Amino acid sequence: MKLRLAAVLAVLLLAAACSNDATSPANSPSPSQSASETPANQAFEVAPGRIGPVEVGMTLDEATKTGVVEPTEPDPDAPCPPASLQWKAPNTEKLFLQDHDGKIAVLGAGEPGFTTAEGIGVDSTLTEVETAYPGSKVEESPASGSLVYLKDGNKWLAMALGPQPEDLKQSSTVNYLEVAVDEKPIAYPDGC
Repeated sequence: MKLRLAAVLAVLLLAAACSNDATSPANSPSPSQSASETPANQAFEVAPGRIGPVEVGMTLDEATKTGVVEPTEPDPDAPCPPASLQWKAPNTEKLFLQDHDGKIAVLGAGEPGFTTAEGIGVDSTLTEVETAYPGSKVEESPASGSLVYLKDGNKWLAMALGPQPEDLKQSSTVNYLEVAVDEKPIAYPDGC
């Protein structure tokens, strides 16, 4: 009787272990899952030179393989120069992408939900920016308003605030994030 009970328990444990197999798509991604299967609707981290898995300087093919951008039909009447790629839904209108000479040139975020590792994003206050990045300095934007820059090697992140530097308050908020490589981003809040 005890032997039969032990055998039944062993079979049940084996069945439970098989049903929780880590390679099962219902439970977790398999080790062979490619970057192209990355969910397009996740909130991406913003860092100097990148938004989520897409980096400035990537070729269009490399960016497409991340699974979060897709080819688009450029609109010749759009206010910005036509792009070859766009962010997949639901991020199509939330995130900006511009390419040049077959590579990602500029990336931007103009809505809340996309933040740095320190939690800074659109709607963060100047106080929150300065707390997250001690020693950061406000500069006048070449476009309009003010910018706070982060730099990591040759990679940049600009946080745009609406008012000019002399008109900023600690409660002034970030209205756009833009990343670039080699040159400081200008951070046009309209995405161009």
